[in-house]
Amino acid sequence: MREIDDRLADVERELGGYRELVDERARLLAARASLTGGPRVNAATGARRLSQDEVAEYLRLHPGSRAGEIARALGVPLANVSQHLYRGKHGRFEARGDVWHLRESSDGERG
Repeated sequence: MREIDDRLADVERELGGYRELVDERARLLAARASLTGGPRVNAATGARRLSQDEVAEYLRLHPGSRAGEIARALGVPLANVSQHLYRGKHGRFEARGDVWHLRESSDGERG
């Protein structure tokens, strides 16, 4: 256990020099997204961030889609899409078998 703790301490010291670069990368990615109106990205990984609104818009245009189809079309990991779908399962989204739809709102509009 002591060897592991010692090695972890060494690794933390080595990573210290990279924290400034990671922070600068995050600032630059945010600035680029702000200037271009482009997608938000995860500062740590550079992966595109996904909003529940984007999932809803995709389902508005492509009702009856599977989570994997949505992920591929939006260029994001399946886990990100699944999280939004399941969080909105009792409100915004409805699962019918293995496909997803927007729930009908009370005024008859989708959404």
